[in-house]
Amino acid sequence: MDKCIDLVTASFDSNTIRLIKEIDEKINSYGDPKQLLQALINILNNAKDAFKNINDSRDRLVFIISVKEIEKDSIIIEIKDNAGGIPEEILPRIFEPYFTTKDEGRGTGLGLYITHTIITKHLKGKIKVENESFEYEGTKYVGAKFSITLPLILSVNDN
Repeated sequence: MDKCIDLVTASFDSNTIRLIKEIDEKINSYGDPKQLLQALINILNNAKDAFKNINDSRDRLVFIISVKEIEKDSIIIEIKDNAGGIPEEILPRIFEPYFTTKDEGRGTGLGLYITHTIITKHLKGKIKVENESFEYEGTKYVGAKFSITLPLILSVNDN
């Protein structure tokens, strides 16, 4: 997960987006880390792009959170932003190939489709997206939240 954060930090900084991390470093999922990296970067880049149409003075926040569910032997990675959410009418189509809300020439509509394929087919996990209202540092926000559930491998340092 550190490599993913390193790869997006400069882009987030140049767009005045603050990345807030709550990551349990003692957990690992199985599978190809490069594929997980690609999936996470796709979601983070979409979060960054969601702020492009917002011209107010709000703090631009993206959270990346990992938690483990011991009884289910899985890890949940959540990525959420405060960019206002995804219109409800397009949520069911968000993982379809060639579906994009970006201006012509700015997207292929394959990023989230590829992400869904990586998570569900290659990493044997699950992914869902929903809009969420939340509070951070006393301020209420609304944004999109992607939840990825992956099989868990406990590291030797875990208790």
